Amino acid sequence: MRKNILIDKPFQLKFAMYSIVPILLIDLCFWVAIEFYFNQMANEALIGGLKKEHDFFKLLQYQKVQFIEIIIFFSLVVGLIMTIWSLYISHRIAGPLRKFEKNLIRCNSLDEAKSYPIEFRKDDFFKPLASSFNEFIRKIS
Repeated sequence: MRKNILIDKPFQLKFAMYSIVPILLIDLCFWVAIEFYFNQMANEALIGGLKKEHDFFKLLQYQKVQFIEIIIFFSLVVGLIMTIWSLYISHRIAGPLRKFEKNLIRCNSLDEAKSYPIEFRKDDFFKPLASSFNEFIRKIS
């Protein structure tokens, strides 16, 4: 089990925010569409001769609120899922880069670089970077 999910906190939190912004934009589009649709329905009813006190308008308002509540609920669920997913993906990006950086800092000489080959986890991104670096060190030694 991982001890620290946030390896590179600024990068990972920014990555999570970039994942959530599209959801917020989609929510805004849904809200505008709902407002437009229900206002159109109310205008059509008024043109058709219904008075504002008619029960149809109460039903319309109730349905509008229901739609908005459903969208808010699912947005929160999807936002939570996207936050967790983005932290997982960013962990797979930040981890290898942090490991690569630490190895570079630790190695003061070519012999030390050979002693500490870079190895990434199975599901990490940038695996070719580790093997290329290790191969580079092997070739120049």
